Amino acid sequence: MTGRRERRRIASEQRDDRRDTIRNLLARVDRAAAGRINLTAAEAAQLRAQVEAEIAHAEDLRRSTAGAQSLTRTLRQQLAAAEDAIREVEADRDAAHQLPSQERPTRQLCYTDDGGNHCTCNGACEQ
Repeated sequence: MTGRRERRRIASEQRDDRRDTIRNLLARVDRAAAGRINLTAAEAAQLRAQVEAEIAHAEDLRRSTAGAQSLTRTLRQQLAAAEDAIREVEADRDAAHQLPSQERPTRQLCYTDDGGNHCTCNGACEQ
């Protein structure tokens, strides 16, 4: 089993080899068009196969990019919602601090352990 870096390295080498082959075959096509050489059927088939592989690779990359862009949009929306929630909580906090101390809501963190014992809330919680 190969790791991600190794797979990327192999894919990069294959892509470079494919592109080198395409460049060489295109140079032969240029010479054939100028009438200096003949392009063989095997060379034409190889050129077509290499170009088709490049097209397929480009389409895969476009799909991958579209998926990443969609994920980015979703994450931005989630981030905006989280920021809105933070602003709302901060506004509630600020409003609560504006009230006189006797009118402020109190927050009690009470619990009961397995033995039925209550926490210590300075006598504020009901036991």
